[in-house]
Amino acid sequence: VSKITTADTHVARTVVPAISSQLSTTVAAEAPASALGFTSSGEYAVAVTVASGSTILGTARTAVSWNATGAAPVPVAIALPLTVPAGNSGFLTAAQLTQYTAPNGILTRELADVEDTQIAIGIDPRIIASIRVLGKSAPATAQAWLDSLQGLQNETFPLAWADSDLTAPLHAGVSAVLTPKSLAYAINPNLFPVNRDSTPTPTPTAGASGSTVPTPADLVAWDYTMPALEWPADDSVEPGDLDKLGDAGITGAILTSSNVRS
Repeated sequence: VSKITTADTHVARTVVPAISSQLSTTVAAEAPASALGFTSSGEYAVAVTVASGSTILGTARTAVSWNATGAAPVPVAIALPLTVPAGNSGFLTAAQLTQYTAPNGILTRELADVEDTQIAIGIDPRIIASIRVLGKSAPATAQAWLDSLQGLQNETFPLAWADSDLTAPLHAGVSAVLTPKSLAYAINPNLFPVNRDSTPTPTPTAGASGSTVPTPADLVAWDYTMPALEWPADDSVEPGDLDKLGDAGITGAILTSSNVRS
């Protein structure tokens, strides 16, 4: 059971479906405004608790802005990361992609959660590259999922590769934000069809005329609406990191409230 709590009053509750280990899902709990008990404009604490019987499995806290008398609404922006469980490999395998893009797979559910909404999506470029690098051997469900992602009207921005900790290397002494090494090693030309209608070049290369073999840049290319926005790990950014993030072309970042205060 998921409970939204204000002070000691439960204002909404819903049933949380069974979730496999290391996966996630989105659960909605709606509360009528009359049940909130907010008496004046201001910031109000909200807690969400997941419980099984009398056992508390987890609790998260946030705050909402209540503007009961203002003529204009309080602006709120919502962002959601499009990610998969962490792993040790550079790319997702065909088997993993098949699992994640199955009808009840995590990527399928994440995409359904944001479709036709005003939610901005942070996309892990490893997911895109993992589908593209498989060429004609990519699972059909993964290819269809990528097409669906391409068709969304949501605002989008890139996450770090594999949603990794963007600033941890900086704190370890690295002088600049790390970027993934060249992905050329993973490109197998045999997985991509040849365009027979084009005139072949004497020495075909990746991306050359007559071939559909992608370049490393092709694997991660995406038409982000906010390409210079990043989402560092919670409470991970220090003041000294800001110039280095700026040098990497990052002009905006999503930070937790506690990170902004620190």
